[in-house]
Amino acid sequence: VGDFSRRAPEVGVAPELTELTAKVNRTLDRLQELLSWLRDSSDQLAHDFRTPLARAATRLAALREAQDLEDRRELTEAAERDLAQLTRAMTETMALRDGEAWAFEIVRLDELALAAVELYEPLAEARGIQLVAEVEPVSVLGVQSLLQRAVANLVDNAVKFSPDGGKVVLKATREGTGGILSVTDQGPGIDPGMVGKAPARPKPQGDGPESHGMGLPFVRAIVRRHGGRMTIADAAPGAIVSLHFSR
Repeated sequence: VGDFSRRAPEVGVAPELTELTAKVNRTLDRLQELLSWLRDSSDQLAHDFRTPLARAATRLAALREAQDLEDRRELTEAAERDLAQLTRAMTETMALRDGEAWAFEIVRLDELALAAVELYEPLAEARGIQLVAEVEPVSVLGVQSLLQRAVANLVDNAVKFSPDGGKVVLKATREGTGGILSVTDQGPGIDPGMVGKAPARPKPQGDGPESHGMGLPFVRAIVRRHGGRMTIADAAPGAIVSLHFSR
């Protein structure tokens, strides 16, 4: 179809047909984008729901057998946390599905980085983790709430998997006509080939700290919907996850 549209002026094809061809191509591109978004979303939902459901089921089974009142209380509270995690995942998914959520505006990546540092600083300080922002003013076109979720997810993962006394660095810089936001940690690293599968990192001991983000597949999907891309590099030790925006 693309070759035909490019030859249109030479063979005398009507401008209306050329315009129709362009619209069809745009529609097909949009369909491919939506199908990719659906696949990434479905993969992440399966992962986000399976783990807390399995934990809640295990704890409820233990609760049935528990005799000690304190044990029963702890198991009940733990199961409630698992169900709350499911509720968060569903709420975030509904927000992503909502067409009204896709209102594009000018978003400052440097401000998102600073806000994420402020949000996670108490959690980082409790484990002696240094949370640093190295930013310059940089704006991109995007959905403020979704980009906030994406950045929060990256910082949440970075803090969760960093060793006590480690360091997490957020950077926001200009890149061509757009910008780049990166999060570097000193954790066990990420296998780029595992993004979209579960788990993307080694599982923490025990239950591990709860994640308040949507997972790397959702972050990647959000960035792709903004016309950007997500890359993962080795920080030796740790990982560098970067979000690249072209506009």
